Amino acid sequence: MTSGPGLPPGAAQPWPPMDHPVSGSRAPKVWGKVLTAAVVALLLGLGGGLLLGLALFSPSEPEGRAEAHIQTGCQLVERMDDDDYLPFSRDVLERVEDPLLWEMTAAAMLFVAAGTADENYNHLQEAGMSLQIGMNTFRDEDVNDALDVLVRECRD
Repeated sequence: MTSGPGLPPGAAQPWPPMDHPVSGSRAPKVWGKVLTAAVVALLLGLGGGLLLGLALFSPSEPEGRAEAHIQTGCQLVERMDDDDYLPFSRDVLERVEDPLLWEMTAAAMLFVAAGTADENYNHLQEAGMSLQIGMNTFRDEDVNDALDVLVRECRD
């Protein structure tokens, strides 16, 4: 850098003033904004499309959920019948180490879930609720009535 007229020795010469920006200096800023807007629009479009697709094309209840609950519940009820748990009596509740006692509770809840998933199975839901309540309150008659309904239904 050289000193210009009127400047002290060793002082740098100032650049001439610019009336307009150098060509291309705005281009990176504009393209950056366009690229950012494009990426944001793409992400919003993908996210919105995914949510819309899920809302339109996914069923509220998976097909066969109620039937799957009934099938599993019936397998448990059949095991109770095969293992001489029926008719139910209070001594069954004293067998806390026996898995079938806990499976009876699971069967009751599966039938309640089936009725919740599909109102065509409300009668099984009621029987499942009666089974669970009867077990909780030690009402042998309620448990046996509910199991009679469930065993008959599972055999059909």
